[in-house]
Amino acid sequence: LAAAHDNGVLHRDLKPANVLIDQDGRAKIADFGLARLAGELRDREGLAGTPAYMAPEQLAGGVVSPQTDLFALGLVLYEMLAGRKAFGEQDARRLLVERRRAEAVPVPLNIDGLDPMVESVLERCLAPEPADRPRSALEVSAALPGGDPLARALAAGETPSPEMVAAVPREGRLGTAIGGALLAGLVLLVAVGLWLRQEVMLLSLADLPKSGAVLEDRARTLLDELGHGVEHAHVASGWSMNTDFLRHLWRNDAQVDEVEGLSGNRPAALWFTYRLSPRPFRDRSFGRWEASLDEEVFAAPGTAEVVLDPQGRLIRLRVESERRSTAEAGRVASEADLFAAAGLEPEAFTRVEPRSGASVGIDHQSAWEGAPKAWRGARLYVAADFVDGRPVRFEIVPPWGTPADGRAPAARMRAPEVLSRLLWLAALTVGLALARRHLRVGRADRRGADRLGAFMIASSLGGWFFGVPDPADLASLAAFLEALALALLGGAFAWIVYTAFEPFLRRRWPEGVVSWTRLLAGRFADPLVGRDVLIGAVAGSGAVALVMLHGEVLRRLGHVAVGAD
Repeated sequence: LAAAHDNGVLHRDLKPANVLIDQDGRAKIADFGLARLAGELRDREGLAGTPAYMAPEQLAGGVVSPQTDLFALGLVLYEMLAGRKAFGEQDARRLLVERRRAEAVPVPLNIDGLDPMVESVLERCLAPEPADRPRSALEVSAALPGGDPLARALAAGETPSPEMVAAVPREGRLGTAIGGALLAGLVLLVAVGLWLRQEVMLLSLADLPKSGAVLEDRARTLLDELGHGVEHAHVASGWSMNTDFLRHLWRNDAQVDEVEGLSGNRPAALWFTYRLSPRPFRDRSFGRWEASLDEEVFAAPGTAEVVLDPQGRLIRLRVESERRSTAEAGRVASEADLFAAAGLEPEAFTRVEPRSGASVGIDHQSAWEGAPKAWRGARLYVAADFVDGRPVRFEIVPPWGTPADGRAPAARMRAPEVLSRLLWLAALTVGLALARRHLRVGRADRRGADRLGAFMIASSLGGWFFGVPDPADLASLAAFLEALALALLGGAFAWIVYTAFEPFLRRRWPEGVVSWTRLLAGRFADPLVGRDVLIGAVAGSGAVALVMLHGEVLRRLGHVAVGAD
């Protein structure tokens, strides 16, 4: 019966006369003359069958489902155990009225020695409402004493089906006291984690003496002073971490007093970025601090980026500027203007050869090296490019820093980034091969993979919708197609990886993925699913709280608890 249902076939006339026993004692279901594919039944066609073995919804000519066959299965089991029919030979109308009444269900059976588990199974199979019956025939088999189809499949060296795993008799119900304790623990851990985060996060260690609005005004003023009086409707700004410097502190076991108040000292732990463009921005860093900008947008004339420290001193400048005639050139900025904007003393620097060649369109380049006291003696490399007497590139590169002009050597790519890309490619390559194999031999959980992929696509599109920085993007077909393409890529990757590796878990550790399988089957209200989600939330919140607690302990001991990000 489970095999028929797995293939979408509803028997609709299950009764003792249609169950045959062969010479080896194996039961066979016969007479599929009234069988139909689920979803293909027309109105009133569900009434076909033998009335004495029909479910209430079938007698009423309503929608039939696998649970309709399970009602008939319960009647067959009752007749086997009691030695008599559950209902007499009444007409269909009386049967319908009788079966709709819960008290009409012929249980308890009053059979001496009958296992209470069997009674429970029969009660569920003969429930008047289809939603109260078991979800599958495998669930009935697994709930009966000695009925463990999962164990039989594993003993035979087979990979159990997702339906078989979901039918494992595990309830997962929690008592009121345990459930309440877990819920209270979750709330407490979240609160503790949030409180500790305020104590150890970077913003609590580095003051921000100037607001974002003040620094935006400073960035616009600097662009005017340096000869770039550009105004555009598309603006992006925000704080970002000086990750190169934080890694430097972490690797050198910096003390708390070296970090506290870094916004007033140099180098700064936080930077403020101001960007403007004649074209709309695209948010490719949803959920992060950085204001993002496409490289193709940055190629547009008039695009500018100004990076300031919290005191408003220039750290980096990048402008895509068109050449102007002598009459249009406007104000010409000197190298001294750049040093003044950056808060650097020219006498602390000596001129050196630029580390990289000039880009197309650059009139001349300048570069300096020095160790100003304000930067704690760090030896800095400072570079500037000029067009028509106006600086279009400027940056301060400390010994631990990476140039921001895209000309950094390939060797500077960080090991975690390389490892992440290699793992992604390996998972995709191996996943494609394994997914193809599992699909070919019928081991893949197609339904679960489809639902997981659809969830990934929906969540990605939802993130894009709620994270769009420019409302115009919501009406832009190009922006939507780009977001859709990225969402489809993520969904396809999840589908491939799940199809490739989930069958191994289902075969090697089926008991561990019961709630996961039920969740993907749409059983969101299942007690086992709810229990595991609650336990997982408590465990995850506890792990985060421990990380924050570790940072607070380090802070109180005088160490910096700041990692690479």
